[in-house]
Amino acid sequence: GYVIYYGTASQNYQTNIDVGNVTTYTVPGLQTGITYYLAATAYNTQGLESGYSNEVVYTVPGCTYTISPSSASFPVSGGSGSVLVETQAGCNWGTSSAASWVTINTGSGTGSGTMSYSVSTNIGGSRMASLTVAGNVFTITQAGQSTYTITATAGTGGTITPSGAVTVQSGGSQSFSISPNSGYQIAAVTVDGVSQGAIPSYTFSNVTASHGISATFTAI
Repeated sequence: GYVIYYGTASQNYQTNIDVGNVTTYTVPGLQTGITYYLAATAYNTQGLESGYSNEVVYTVPGCTYTISPSSASFPVSGGSGSVLVETQAGCNWGTSSAASWVTINTGSGTGSGTMSYSVSTNIGGSRMASLTVAGNVFTITQAGQSTYTITATAGTGGTITPSGAVTVQSGGSQSFSISPNSGYQIAAVTVDGVSQGAIPSYTFSNVTASHGISATFTAI
């Protein structure tokens, strides 16, 4: 059979493995980035062992990392996903993220593995986050809520609050208060061109389109 000797200095072999009567063998547990010196001996059935063979010098390649996929997109409702990390055995990796709306469920490992994450529901505009996974950039984009504009105006003699262009999220609600000045009264409140009467307030519910609201006043 054969014995493989190896170590981290030439002609100084700290470890040996009796591999038996084989002609090929893979030495396990070598550390990345380290240079090893290896030699073999042969022995017979009486246990007599030969001298060392020619020395082989081998440097284990350093850790390299790849991820797949490199990006993901999510709807407003959010969701979850994973990223496959591929690297050499014994190589450590981790994940970093500054986005509060992305939760890292499994973010580190040794050797090849999977990073898993969750994306929360988006109640604002579209957004993007860049995560660092095993030294690679992983990008997450998420759609935002649709927004609509309600334009509020008031004639002479009173106010409408809020006024001007008011932004409302899709499905949201917005209330307006109509107040006459001293010596005036509400004449009419018109919504999208349709009079609602002399009402002091109006609420848009479940907004799915842009609207207009206006108030007019008459002197008492």
